[in-house]
Amino acid sequence: MTISEYLDSVKERLLLDPLVNNFEILRERTTSIDGYLRVKALLSDGGLLEFAEYIQHNVRNVKRLRRKVLTKPRTGGRKKIEKSIFDSVKG
Repeated sequence: MTISEYLDSVKERLLLDPLVNNFEILRERTTSIDGYLRVKALLSDGGLLEFAEYIQHNVRNVKRLRRKVLTKPRTGGRKKIEKSIFDSVKG
């Protein structure tokens, strides 16, 4: 999987997840060896999810080096939201 494919899979997951009403890409950068994505999403319960990921490509796959998440869910809790959105995206 390339850096671009990984970031596309994150965005696709956001589009398909019923917990996400809409989202905005605040910043995106992609090179052949690394990438960065920062997103702000409005959740279906009226809460807010903001996250950023920095990833690098190594010989075998894409490796997430850093993820920073800020959530303000109205219901359901942070772990449920993170599990729903991030667990299905594999590098």
